[in-house]
Order: sequence, then C-alpha cells, then structure tokens
Amino acid sequence: MQYKTVLKLTNLSIFNADCQASFVSQTGNSKGCWLIEQPNFSIQPTNSFELTIGYHPTSSELSKAKLGIFIKDNPEPLFIDFQGYSSVP
Repeated sequence: MQYKTVLKLTNLSIFNADCQASFVSQTGNSKGCWLIEQPNFSIQPTNSFELTIGYHPTSSELSKAKLGIFIKDNPEPLFIDFQGYSSVP
C-alpha cells in the first residue's frame, strides 16, 4: 500500500522560485520507499505549489528520510524530516 501527503509551499518573495526537491538521506531499508511526484517545479511570486510525497514501505520497520528543497540562487536549502512506520497485519 502506498501512502501520500501533500506539502503546500508558498513563495512570499517578489521573485520567481525555481525549485528542485530530492531526498538527501534515507536510513535502513527505507531506500526506494519514498517518492516525490514532481521534483522540479516553479513557484511564481505570491503563489503556492503542492508537493506530493509518497511512502511505499517494503518492510516492517521505521523508515526515515530527509527531504531537501533547493531553490535556484538561494544558498540555503529547506530540509524536512519524514518518518514512516509499517507493520504486517
């Protein structure tokens, strides 16, 4: 089964934000469990973008991942930690 969550990102600046999202680290057997539906996107000034993150567990354990959102011409990326726990019914 795959689970999804949506992150709403808003550009509060007066400049266009060209972004790239990728998982910069994943622990244990979680490699390949995490998915970004549209990793490259642009957000116009004062607009928002909904980034969808999927989780498809392959084993019964805690999975951790760190998402990095890199914005063109911005030296400091945004990092968001994710955790998912799956079990066998």
